[in-house]
Amino acid sequence: MTDFKERIKKSSNVHKSRLVLALDPSQSKKNDLLKFAKDALNMLSGQICAIKINFHILLPLDLYSEVKSMNDL
Repeated sequence: MTDFKERIKKSSNVHKSRLVLALDPSQSKKNDLLKFAKDALNMLSGQICAIKINFHILLPLDLYSEVKSMNDL
């Protein structure tokens, strides 16, 4: 597996972007968090090379299904 620096560099080259989307929502309900994240990712996926997931999203969501589905987007 490649290190973080190499993965970001490759993603940046593929997407022709150096922007990292910081997902920092104000919503607090679990369903709202997942919808916020997926809506933002669907809208901006062509302009970003990576995402930074805030603990406000990460902690209430299931790591293996919900967080993985965001990462896959």
